[in-house]
Amino acid sequence: MSEFRDNNELNPAPKYELEALMGSGLEVLKNSPDLFVSIDLESDGIAGKGSLLQVGAADCLDLTNTFESDVRPVEGMGFIPSNREFCKSVGLDPDAMADAPEADEVIEKLDQWLSSLQQMHNKQRLVFVGFNAGYDHSLLWLYYETVGKKFPFEIKPLDIPSQAFGELDLNSWGQTSKSKLPDYLRPKDEFSHKAVDDSVWQGKMLLATMGLRQANLKSIK
Repeated sequence: MSEFRDNNELNPAPKYELEALMGSGLEVLKNSPDLFVSIDLESDGIAGKGSLLQVGAADCLDLTNTFESDVRPVEGMGFIPSNREFCKSVGLDPDAMADAPEADEVIEKLDQWLSSLQQMHNKQRLVFVGFNAGYDHSLLWLYYETVGKKFPFEIKPLDIPSQAFGELDLNSWGQTSKSKLPDYLRPKDEFSHKAVDDSVWQGKMLLATMGLRQANLKSIK
């Protein structure tokens, strides 16, 4: 059995600074033919059992350029009790969201926003970025299908914990949780569970992990 390695032992904090890594990562994304978009969703369930309640998205080339919207719960979608209780604890009560925009309206506006970003940056492909991206990616894809629109992302999202697992040379998946990642990859602001704020938080972490990739490449040359 391999020995468990602590993140701080592998990657001492003084080695890198968050802002410097983010700057390096931004240069990588600028030179990419792809446009990376950080997406965060809040839901009282999972894809197929639960309603999308809030959408947040951030342009990873300009994290001040964001999209946000509440979403009216869909009747008959069911929910997972623990997920619903968590949503209520952070101020998203499905029973109090009857005046929120309907899903088809939100998806249409999100799709227009994504299209305008792609045109503005003149990028070939949109890349879905998330923290535990499989959850958000599958849920958003289902909603696109439900309202009859083509999903603008490919089948494979970019998952930040997976990227960090490789770049940090970790040997335990538990080390990729937000609280255990090293300070130089973790933005100082809190993960609030307000979708738009969390999409920006994720975007910062993506830039930092891309910057770490550059630093790792330079160290082996």
